[in-house]
Amino acid sequence: MAQQVQFQTMPYGEAKHQEVGVLENNSAQQNTTSQQYWLVFIHGGAWREDNDGVNGFLPSVQKILKSKDVPQSSIRGFASIDYRLSPCNEQDQQKGKKQCPEGSIVDHPAHILDVRAGLNELQQKLKMDSNYILMGHSAGATLAFQVLMGKDVLNGQDSPDVPLPAAIVGMAGIYDFPQLLNDFTRPFYNLFVTDAYGADKKVQDQVSPSKFTGNYKQAWPGDNLVMLAQSPTDGIVNFAQRDNMQAKLEQDGFTVSLQELEGDHHKVWREGSQTAQLTAQILGQLSGEPAKTKAGEARGRRAAKSSRATQRQKKQRQ
Repeated sequence: MAQQVQFQTMPYGEAKHQEVGVLENNSAQQNTTSQQYWLVFIHGGAWREDNDGVNGFLPSVQKILKSKDVPQSSIRGFASIDYRLSPCNEQDQQKGKKQCPEGSIVDHPAHILDVRAGLNELQQKLKMDSNYILMGHSAGATLAFQVLMGKDVLNGQDSPDVPLPAAIVGMAGIYDFPQLLNDFTRPFYNLFVTDAYGADKKVQDQVSPSKFTGNYKQAWPGDNLVMLAQSPTDGIVNFAQRDNMQAKLEQDGFTVSLQELEGDHHKVWREGSQTAQLTAQILGQLSGEPAKTKAGEARGRRAAKSSRATQRQKKQRQ
C-alpha cells in the first residue's frame, strides 16, 4: 500500500543510518494561538535492526493526522531519528540473518551520540527549542531517557548540548539491562545487549535509565511530563522494565503517566493507532486537559493489573 505521507530526509552524518526524517503539519501552520509541539520518534530494534529506519514512524503519523482525539493544531510537525546499529554475533552473521545490519556497525556510545547529533540537526533546521515530545519504542525508549542522562552515558565523548523535550513517551521500553538479562535467559537477550553495550556488568548498570545515579528532576528541570506505555501481551519486554523506570522517576520527583498497550511488542509502531492515542493523552496533559481515549481509560485498569502481569511474565523465563 502506497504511503499517504512521506518524510523529507536529511543527513546528520556521513554513515548509513545517520539521518533524520521531517514532515511539517501544514494544517497547524495557520494556527498561532495555541502551543505547538514537534513529535520526535526514535525507533527500536535491539540496536541491531532499523525497524524501517525513519519511516517506521509513518504508520503512526498517518493515524495521528486522522485521529479526532488528537488536537491537530497542537502539532507543529513530525520527525524521526535513525542511528547506526551494532554488529550481530558471528553465528548470526554466518547464517545471514535478516537482523544483521549493513553499513557502519558500532557499539556504545555511538547510538546515543547519533541520537544527540540527530536532535542537534533538528534543532538547527527546525528551531524546536524544548517544544517537542520525544517518543521512543523499545531500544528507542532507552535512548530517549539516555538523552536526559547526559555525560553519564557518553563515555567522555564530545556531544552538542541540545534543548531537552517537554515530554517523553516510552513505549515498551528497555530501562534496566541487568533486570532484563535476569528475567530472560534466552541467548538472544545477552547477545543483543553485549553486542551493543559490551559484557561489563558495570557498564550495563551505568547505561540503564532506571539505574541513573543522578536525579532526573535535576537533569531535566521544569514541569516536564513522562508517560510509560506497556502491553500485557508483549512477549519481548516485560512489566519489570516499566515498573523499575517508574520507581526511579517517582523517586526523583516525577508523577508518571502509565498507559496500557494492546498486542505484541511491535504492534504499537507498526499499526500506529495506539501511538495516536498516546499522542492525544500527552498533548492533553501538556495543555492541562487530559484527553479521553481508550488508552487513558485503560490507565486505571493497568494499575490494578500490573502486579499480576509482572509476576505472570516473570514466570515466562526463556
